[in-house]
Amino acid sequence: MDTRRISGAFFLLQAAAIPSWWLLLGVVPASRRWFLPADVLSLEFQALVAPDVVVFAGASAVAGVLAWRERPAARTAAWIAAGSALYATAFTIHWSVLTGAPVLSSAAMAASAILTVLCARRVV
Repeated sequence: MDTRRISGAFFLLQAAAIPSWWLLLGVVPASRRWFLPADVLSLEFQALVAPDVVVFAGASAVAGVLAWRERPAARTAAWIAAGSALYATAFTIHWSVLTGAPVLSSAAMAASAILTVLCARRVV
């Protein structure tokens, strides 16, 4: 399997994982202690749901589909996803420092950002 297909698969997996993570936090309150400083989804944190799902997951889905189809536009979508990942990572790290959130939030976002950038470099 070539790296474009692997990158495409990563973007599709990420596109599904992002809304799944938000759904987990919303539906399974016990999961919040792994990521949040309290068992409550603050309004500030909830404000990230729409941009995360629409921009980050949306760009990841588009990048994944276009990468599998070997379309040149996959590169643009992949870099939009990468920018979204980097922005979300910067926000999450800063938010974690300010609120004392568990390090898992920042670690997960940092891993996502690194993998997203690496995969963006490999599409079409």
